[in-house]
Amino acid sequence: MLSLRSKTQNKPLLGALCVSTSRKKNKIKLYPEYSENIIAYVISGEEGHWYVTDKELWFLDRISFAKAFGLQPDDEDVEFSKNISFGDGSSLIHEIYEYKTTTEELRELIKIYPSISEDESILEMRPSLYVDLDKRML
Repeated sequence: MLSLRSKTQNKPLLGALCVSTSRKKNKIKLYPEYSENIIAYVISGEEGHWYVTDKELWFLDRISFAKAFGLQPDDEDVEFSKNISFGDGSSLIHEIYEYKTTTEELRELIKIYPSISEDESILEMRPSLYVDLDKRML
């Protein structure tokens, strides 16, 4: 059996994950990786979509987050926090749009993901967030 994990770090070889059984490339920008990148399902405008994002993207008030750790927020954090509005969620959707994926792409990853029975791989492929912007629920 072909291993899609690095022998030195036991991490997925992400280039190998781009190959699906149908010979198409997945459009996923980031791949799920436990405690680094997460799978989120976001509903906005009565439509739901999957996203695979860096977990830190979901700290929406980055000014308060930085201050909680005794840090000074940088210009990027200030700009991000200022631009995110929860009126209709469109600002957030705009920020995460590039990380959007499909159910089919996630299913394909599960099919080709190495050693899916391993605890770490199972955790990597489990959705971490359900966000309903219409109802303002997390």
